[in-house]
Parts: sequence; C-alpha cells; structure tokens
Amino acid sequence: MQIGGAVTQSCINQLQALAVQHPCVLVTDAPARQADHAFSVHDVWVPELRWLHRYAHVPRQMLFLLQTGIYLCLSREARGTDLVIFHSHPPAALLTPILHRVLRCKVVMVVHGDIRDRPPGTYDPRLTWWYAINTLPAYRRADAIIALSPYMANLAYGGGARPSKVHLAPNGVDAEEIGLTAHDIKGTTTCTELLFVGRLEFNKGIDLLIDAFRTLAPLYPELRLTCIGSANTAIMKPLLDQLRQDQLIERLRLLPQQPREQLGQHYQSASLVIVPSRSEPQSTVTMEAMAAGRAVIASNTGGNPMLVDPGKSGLLFRNGDRTDLIEQLDNLLASPATLQAMGQAALDRHRSLFSRARVAEAFVHCIDNL
Repeated sequence: MQIGGAVTQSCINQLQALAVQHPCVLVTDAPARQADHAFSVHDVWVPELRWLHRYAHVPRQMLFLLQTGIYLCLSREARGTDLVIFHSHPPAALLTPILHRVLRCKVVMVVHGDIRDRPPGTYDPRLTWWYAINTLPAYRRADAIIALSPYMANLAYGGGARPSKVHLAPNGVDAEEIGLTAHDIKGTTTCTELLFVGRLEFNKGIDLLIDAFRTLAPLYPELRLTCIGSANTAIMKPLLDQLRQDQLIERLRLLPQQPREQLGQHYQSASLVIVPSRSEPQSTVTMEAMAAGRAVIASNTGGNPMLVDPGKSGLLFRNGDRTDLIEQLDNLLASPATLQAMGQAALDRHRSLFSRARVAEAFVHCIDNL
C-alpha cells in the first residue's frame, strides 16, 4: 500500500466490489487512502530497514508475511474467515499451506505479473531469485488464480496451475480516477502530441519509443513527445544524448510521476498514447488512455491484445520491433481523421468492457463461485 500504483488500486477496487455483499478486511502495511471505503482495515507494522537500501524489499516482505500470518491465525476475526486473497506470489506460496491447515479457508492469488515474463536484468538478482522460487509453488498451492488477461492465464497454466483453477477477471478504470468527467472528454483533432506514462526503463520500452521519435520527428515538424514517470538514469542518459545530437531535445518534455487524479489533463492534451512495454500483464495506462478517448499504439504482448482492438481503437506492433513501431506510428500520424475515429472507438470499448462496474461483475462472480 505504501508503494501505491496499479496493484494498490486494483486491490481497493476489488475490495469495494466484494464489500457490497461480504464483510472484508484489508491487511496492509499502510492505511487505505480512500476515506469512504466499505471494508475494515488492519494495519501491520513493518520496519523500513533503510540501512539495507535497495535490498530491503525481500526482508520487508518476509516480515509482512510473518505478521499477516500471525494475525490471520490468532485474531478473532480470522476464525470466521472463508477466503484470503493475495496479490503476489510469495504470500500465496508460503502462507497457503498454513491457512489451509489452521483456518481451513480458501486462498486466491491475483496475478499481476510473472517473473518468467520479465526481461533479464529487470530486477536485482536477489529479488529475481525471491520471486522465482515462489512463483511455481504459488500457482500449485492456491485454490484459485485470478488472471488479468488471457496471457497471464497461460503463464499460470505453464506454472502448474490446473485450468479449472484459473479465472479471467481484468482490472478496470474509471475516468474519474484520472480526474476526468464525461463532460471533460474531448476528441483530438491533431497528430502532434505523443504521450508515454510509466517508468522510463528498458522493460517499459522507452528506448523503442525514443528511437521511433528520433526517426519520425524530422518528417513531422510539429511532433512533440511527453514522458511522465520516474527515470532510469542509465537507460535515459544515452537516449537524451542522441536527442541533443539530433537537435530534437527541445521537442521532448520529461515530467516526474504525477498524481493519478491529474493524469486526465495530460491524456486530453495528447493526440496519441504509446505503450511500448516488453512485458505488460494488463496495462493500466492503456485503460486510462481509452477512458480519456485516446487511441493507443501498444506492443502485442501480455494483456495489450485484450485491450486494443487493432485497426479500430488503436494499433499493435510486434514486441521489441523498432521498425514495426515506426511504421505503425507513421501510419497514424499521417491520418488525423483515423486517429480521431480510433479515439472514439477506444472510449466506447472502455465503457462497454473495462469500466470498474463492468469488471467488478466478473471478479465478484469468480469469488462467489468459490
């Protein structure tokens, strides 16, 4: 909860939906941010371990699991627990056998990623090891797996989960979460502003996007690129040096991570949103762009093919293929009318398939069946 981001928002959205009919408790290392949540919260204290610097993640998670397990097994509230939902592989792998034996409850794991799907070097080797040793046991031990996309479901099958245990229930996003109302959403009439939202790192494909921008910017004098998110300095420095060398640096705007409720104005200012990730279980950015009425060009990996309807609400390019990204992007930049029509189609697709209310139905249905 302290980290925030897509997993935190997904957890809160799911609990809000379940709390309509079921009493729910959130066990967390930080209080839920929404004051109007319909579930109760139990805080567990986990030391920061700042002296470990970037190596603190694994020991902090182990301490969190220990305290969570003790709370669930000893608290009075836990005596009536029917179901425990985890949002990560390590707790599902390590705590499920204990919860089965002590509480005789069922355990569900929501799959937000898989270490086997990450490009080599994405994480510190120690963190990679921690997730690697827990991933396959989690798939085998949990009573059910909630997959955000068909791609993640296939990874669960490959990890040893029985097909009967795997259920599809994507995340959802509402325009209000990014600070937009229906009145605020306007169609785009230009092809001049490209937008990237996310960590500026190799896994998110920022190098592919910068290369495509360098290639096309001389052909489109008005074209600009805005990137929002924290930057990996080692990745970004040579890319920025190339832009300076090409005299294109003034057409790039770098912004730090923005409050989520302010992202809507950036989507509305954009003509097109680019999601060039090399690994993407289910892109929150793609759903936010759709909710804002913007077409998306995304890599054809992970959950992106589920979100983007190619040729109608956006385009897909071959994962990691710079040339294909440049060609797809060039096609849209040359046709403002197509871009505008795709933006409207993206908005319609979001409202019919990926609003919070729509996806909550699928999630609650899975849980109720258990």
